[in-house]
Amino acid sequence: MSDSTTEAPLRRLHHALVQALRERDPSGLGRPFTVAEIYQDLVPYRSHRDVLGVEMNGDYEHLLLQLLAGAEGLVSLESEHARREMERELTRSNPNTGLFREYAAVDVHLVAEHIPPEADGDVADEPEQAVILPAPEAEPEPPMIFEVVDAPSVDDLAPGAEPEPVSEPVASEGPAPAAASTGASGLPGDDGVCYWCRETLPMRENLNFCPFCGTDMSVEPCRKCGEALEPGWGFCILCGTSRGDG
Repeated sequence: MSDSTTEAPLRRLHHALVQALRERDPSGLGRPFTVAEIYQDLVPYRSHRDVLGVEMNGDYEHLLLQLLAGAEGLVSLESEHARREMERELTRSNPNTGLFREYAAVDVHLVAEHIPPEADGDVADEPEQAVILPAPEAEPEPPMIFEVVDAPSVDDLAPGAEPEPVSEPVASEGPAPAAASTGASGLPGDDGVCYWCRETLPMRENLNFCPFCGTDMSVEPCRKCGEALEPGWGFCILCGTSRGDG
């Protein structure tokens, strides 16, 4: 298997993409997939940043932009215009690394000559199977003995006394779900747009998850570095930027 600690980041991204496609459909490596499927389903940033060796969302976007622009000829796009625009963006001193989202529906193909064999396609070694030992048999507990006490009848009560009412159990309410984060205008997400896939969100009061990429809408990215900010955090854990800073 390939050594992910010494492999170039671009190759790690390519191997992770091949592995995800194999897991989804082992016989479907020759079929196209869209740009959006890569960053939403196949190799999303939040679940693959450790495997890819990237610390911030901007690093992940720059890596994916390189792959889609044709670096090392690992993949090909059906839209040559989209590929040229991404390649041109990479030459800028301050490129828009999220440009690929504008071509989310463009089909992508793996280049056959660069598809690694199945034994070398895994990004990391598979963990060894744990040996599960049977749990020891617990000794049976002695039966519980309850003493039955007769409740006093109405005749046993003092004259003029009334029986105490039996209180009904009150069902406890669980914690309310975290409210979806809203933008400056009060719209859900980033002023009506999903923080992660940039799709326009529907106007719903109970919008807790993005209907396009499935991301929890209570989690928003840091405005400076792109790191995911959990609900209740006031500052970014990577760059220290205040949650309210633009």
